[in-house]
Amino acid sequence: MPGKFNPTQCEALTMVCAQVMGNHVAITVGGSNGHFELNAFKPMIANNLLHSLRLLGDAFASFKKNCMTGIQANRERISKLLHESLMLVTSLKPEAALKLGMQTSEEFDTLVVPKKMIGPSD
Repeated sequence: MPGKFNPTQCEALTMVCAQVMGNHVAITVGGSNGHFELNAFKPMIANNLLHSLRLLGDAFASFKKNCMTGIQANRERISKLLHESLMLVTSLKPEAALKLGMQTSEEFDTLVVPKKMIGPSD
């Protein structure tokens, strides 16, 4: 398929996250099963914690090296998607507000800025 990229790094990171979540469940269960101030699950807790830390460290290093390094935004494509987004159709159509006399064209242009609608505001 033209333009397709291989998402192996994203998939690997997702699998690592699933394993870490599983380790977290085991740690939680182990932590809740202490009897008489003695927790026989401490070896399992320590093992799963260390396993998760190693997995996360290795996965982040691999993700950075094989996926993040050198990545650049395709500003032309982003702009095209922004200006052709169906999600913005309603807010970008000033006719109703103008016909009802609720806003002037200048007020609409001041309030409705697509760039402010696609990300966090300052």
